[in-house]
Amino acid sequence: MRASLAAPQPMIDHYLDDTTTALDQQKEDQGNTQVPVQTRATPSYRIGADGTHEPAILRNVEDVQIPAGKYQLTAYCIGEGSADVDFTVGGASKHGLLQCSPDEVNQSNLIIDTDGTASERTVTITPSEHCESIIGYQILYYRQQ
Repeated sequence: MRASLAAPQPMIDHYLDDTTTALDQQKEDQGNTQVPVQTRATPSYRIGADGTHEPAILRNVEDVQIPAGKYQLTAYCIGEGSADVDFTVGGASKHGLLQCSPDEVNQSNLIIDTDGTASERTVTITPSEHCESIIGYQILYYRQQ
């Protein structure tokens, strides 16, 4: 059974909420993992003036002191098409492909280690031309021990 684009939004948000809940439960034990950034499910397209679907690039740039540790970007999607995923922390960058499926939530993980001298973190998700999906992402921070 094929999922409609209205149904996937709660599906992706459920993944994001589950991760946050699991981390909150771990804080009593370790407390070394946090979710500094989370973007809820959003369409990979916008409707143009002529009614056609146009790719909607998700871009988030943060200009803050980035503590030393490991950062994991997990991008989620459900629907049709694919998206390029770019993750940058300071001078380190990673690139991945997020392949969407109409029947299940797919994900792509990118990991960057940083020494604490970075002051900018950027996430860019660029849907393919005919991508019609719902996309969300989160960044997990693992404190350096």
